[in-house]
Amino acid sequence: MSEETEGKRSGKAEFDKLERFIVKIRVAEVGNLSPEQIKEYQENLKKRGNSSSVMDVMREEAIQRGIEIGLDEGMDRGIMKGRVEGLKMGLEDGIKIGVGRGREEERKKLAIKLKAENVSLSIISRTTGFTIEELMSL
Repeated sequence: MSEETEGKRSGKAEFDKLERFIVKIRVAEVGNLSPEQIKEYQENLKKRGNSSSVMDVMREEAIQRGIEIGLDEGMDRGIMKGRVEGLKMGLEDGIKIGVGRGREEERKKLAIKLKAENVSLSIISRTTGFTIEELMSL
């Protein structure tokens, strides 16, 4: 027997177990209904069509619930992934800005030291990239 066939049988067996479990839950739920609620439940089943069995109705409900759960989990994962990516990008941008500010601060300190050593403003300007006007204001 191929692995695919075994997988399908295993999946069907699991689905059958789930169906039986759902039937038990539904029976318990119906058992707790008032007479008026039972009548409403039976009318609901009739509205869905005489050809629909309780199992068909419950299968549809289980599928719908599975879809809802899957969508919720998918949304949660997507939101989490977006947050992680946003934090990562923010951290990277923050590091770049911080490094840039640090370099600018060091460039400024160097210019001030060179100016204090009476190095010509034109040499300081070529070395640091500051204009003469910017050096004069330091």
